[in-house]
Amino acid sequence: MVYADVYTSRFYSYASTLPSVDAVNSAVAGASDNALLILFGQYSTFREDAVQQNLLQYSNGQLFDVAGRSQSPCILQNTFAAYPKQSNFSNGTVTLQFNPSLYYTNTGASIQLLQADFGGGFQTIVLIVV
Repeated sequence: MVYADVYTSRFYSYASTLPSVDAVNSAVAGASDNALLILFGQYSTFREDAVQQNLLQYSNGQLFDVAGRSQSPCILQNTFAAYPKQSNFSNGTVTLQFNPSLYYTNTGASIQLLQADFGGGFQTIVLIVV
């Protein structure tokens, strides 16, 4: 769900695109059960005061851009999601594999370090590139 929301929130034609939701679902289907899927995305939202600041015009139930406005009516937001393909680990031991093809971003950012808190403080996750 998070992926689909970021995928469909592209306002500008020059914004980086993500693979289609179908392509991601196919990649996940072919991944090992202990694969870790990661999304780091940026998306735009309208400023709450965009109409009051004359950055957008509201008329007849629609929003229109204002020519010559002094600033953007949008605010750039970040989102991060990481989850294992397998949702249940019955023996109490979690082993995750990081596959770079299951890291999705529209920012160009790469992963340098992964840490997780499983209840005892943050621990560095050893990346197993498959």
